[in-house]
Amino acid sequence: MDKFFDLDNPVWSFFSKLANVFWLSILWTITSIPIVTMGASSAAMHYVIMKMIDERDIKITTGYFKSFKNNFFKATIVWIPLLIALLIGLVDITICINIGDYIGFTGAVIFMCIEIVLVLFSFYVFPLIGRFENTLKQTIKNGFLMPLKHWGCTLLVILVAFGVIALAVTFPPAIVVLPGLMAFATSYPLFMAFKKYEPKEEIEQMKEASKATYDEINRKSNNRYNNRSNRENKNSRNKIGKAGSKRDIMF
Repeated sequence: MDKFFDLDNPVWSFFSKLANVFWLSILWTITSIPIVTMGASSAAMHYVIMKMIDERDIKITTGYFKSFKNNFFKATIVWIPLLIALLIGLVDITICINIGDYIGFTGAVIFMCIEIVLVLFSFYVFPLIGRFENTLKQTIKNGFLMPLKHWGCTLLVILVAFGVIALAVTFPPAIVVLPGLMAFATSYPLFMAFKKYEPKEEIEQMKEASKATYDEINRKSNNRYNNRSNRENKNSRNKIGKAGSKRDIMF
């Protein structure tokens, strides 16, 4: 019974993360009201969620607004052209469909492919902004290349995204947590891809350094102990030998 009320219990951990997702959805919705800030909001939300997945102790609200502030310029520079391109693509698809002939169908397929590329780019670029320090040019480049390089994770992201959307459609109250739930669910496969590019954590380096130092201390201590034991044993043998010689002389 005591284990059930333990805060580290998986059940309580699940409800804690669910509450954090709900709160992140509220923060994202509030900070995305101007529309132009939606990119910074998405980067901040993924920053916090990645920390949660990494099992780091992070203050949700403080961490969110810290990332929102730090990544506002870069995320906004990416978001506004992306939003315009997505809207233009939707308009072009509608026009092509209304044309209705072979040319219209071909144009609709081309613009749909472009839209898919932009959506996949959006799935990667804002988590990249929230997770990594990089130049704007390199971040945009990574946002286009990583969906292709990590196609397995990209496929998982697509499946998870469709699953979250299907949940919201079949269970409308889930719309309340839709932004945070979408980010939380898609962040798991993205986290696996991002881990390959992250340097070894400082805490792991410290642990390894501490372990190496501890092993070195033990090795030196054991060497000193063995040397001292060898000297004592040698001295003891010398004393016994001398005593034996005396006894031999005496007898």
